[in-house]
Amino acid sequence: MPKPAYEELEERVRDLEKQAAERKRFEEKERLEKERAQKYLDIAGVAIVALNELGEVTLINKRGCEILGYREEEVLGKRWFDHFLPERNRQDVATVFKKLLAGEID
Repeated sequence: MPKPAYEELEERVRDLEKQAAERKRFEEKERLEKERAQKYLDIAGVAIVALNELGEVTLINKRGCEILGYREEEVLGKRWFDHFLPERNRQDVATVFKKLLAGEID
């Protein structure tokens, strides 16, 4: 005998609540891991910068911000080569970056 529709609905709601709780736990774990990694980056005495494939800054530590003289939110998302390198070096560094991504150089 098939389950009544309300029982199926209640079961589906329980499943969704369980999935939401699991997702929330995962997101919290991910947030804590990111905070811990950021703490390690921030105690480093050197600038640490991560770029995506477009050359945009996706991560910078406190020391990097201090060296550049900008706040983190002013740096994130900007193209590294266009905003944070001397003009005389931009093209050469951008070319090397593109070759690295293409696997043309080690």
